[in-house]
Amino acid sequence: MGGGLSRSRLPSTAPGLPGVLALWTMWIVVCAATWATNARIPVSLLYGFHGVGVVSAAGRVVVLLGWPVALAAIPLMAVAVERFLAYPHSPRSARLVGVASVVSIVLCVTIAWPGAQKGTHLDAKFINAPAAVGVAIAFGLTIYVALTTGRGARLPRTRAAVAWTAVVLAILFLSLPWLFANLGYYVGDIPGLRRVFTSEQVVPEPGQPHLRAVHLGNHEGIDGVLLAITAVVLMRTLGEIVSSARRTALAAYLSLLLVYGLAVALADGWHEQIVKRGWTTWRVPNVLHPSASWAWLVALVAALAVWLVLRGWLLRQDRGVRPGEA
Repeated sequence: MGGGLSRSRLPSTAPGLPGVLALWTMWIVVCAATWATNARIPVSLLYGFHGVGVVSAAGRVVVLLGWPVALAAIPLMAVAVERFLAYPHSPRSARLVGVASVVSIVLCVTIAWPGAQKGTHLDAKFINAPAAVGVAIAFGLTIYVALTTGRGARLPRTRAAVAWTAVVLAILFLSLPWLFANLGYYVGDIPGLRRVFTSEQVVPEPGQPHLRAVHLGNHEGIDGVLLAITAVVLMRTLGEIVSSARRTALAAYLSLLLVYGLAVALADGWHEQIVKRGWTTWRVPNVLHPSASWAWLVALVAALAVWLVLRGWLLRQDRGVRPGEA
């Protein structure tokens, strides 16, 4: 690329890719686990999935690529493209990366098309294919940038990063029922955790007389958690983006992604661990699909608050105050 220009000419402000590559690995592992679980577990123990065998399970992964992976693929690719733009490149390669990134985004956002995502029908449909292709392009672009510019340095460890790590670990502990379910097991089978989490108890729902409290397979709750983790990790790269316009746009997207992911996880977790125990009948409003509702108004206000905090952090960083020390 660019006539074989040396990686040493890469500006120090270029975003590094270790976090981006780690997040891609995380999503790949989730997709692989979903594929394996849906291929071997009887459909009576799954939810919204009706196929049998490896091929049908691959279709479930296609649906997963549309939601939630497509939502994560856009900012993951954006950070990689920012690194590419900081590197000396030829006009031809710039055009190719630019066109590919735009095509990827257009394909990824098809997940918002009516009928593309339906929680009670998770078998692959034709409308799921464009977003899956968009994710593949985003992943390919990321690998291309990593191979041509290097991965870059890891971001320094700060007090803020340590605090966020502790928060993420706590959230992952609360997500254990979903993590086990995605692998095809009930967390209640683990001694000591049976009293902490509900999982394999039968809690019937309309049309699902034998449904367990936490069905096996992928859950929107863990997807929401992973979207939030994606947002938090990528937020740390914002200070390396030179263009203020692109940095502002990415910060706004990540702020909404963080709030959206946590809201989705909260709604799913509350229903499974609180409502299904019979402790209350009130359910956390669902924000899975955009709508003109009070829940989405609250989510947008919360996202705005996160963006304002991010903006203040970036302004302090621009003035030379290191993150975590302000």
